[in-house]
Amino acid sequence: MSVIVTDRKSIASDSSAIVGGLVYACGPKFRRVVKGKRRAAIAGAGMLADCIVMFDLFEEQFPVDGGRIKLSGDYEFDDEFSGFMVNDKGRLFSLDDHGLFLPNEHPFFAIGSGRSYAMAALALGHSLTQAIEVAVELDAGCNGHTCLLKI
Repeated sequence: MSVIVTDRKSIASDSSAIVGGLVYACGPKFRRVVKGKRRAAIAGAGMLADCIVMFDLFEEQFPVDGGRIKLSGDYEFDDEFSGFMVNDKGRLFSLDDHGLFLPNEHPFFAIGSGRSYAMAALALGHSLTQAIEVAVELDAGCNGHTCLLKI
């Protein structure tokens, strides 16, 4: 799968993604979104198609303070998909199974198959990029270079 971490100020990820059941190196799995004076960063781990759908729906609907993104038709995210959003006020929201961004009060957060390794590294005081490097080394589903976005 992959690994994506945030400390509410930045987001870091490895560069792998799942396409048709295969893991590819593809680049960052997050996106910055700006509408007027508001901005947010959104991230997704899992099937690349789910990430693209979530990014597009978020940009279109922009629930920057939490809330639901309306999924079109009968589209459903894959069971393995997870996502989060950090707004310009440093508030973190986790994506649930129904497209709802719920507040998350943790000081840092990780998603993807390498999340446990990354969270342990963050708890030990490592930086976001170091947490990604730990996950890439220890989790077979994580690979590639580290991508970083300041929110």
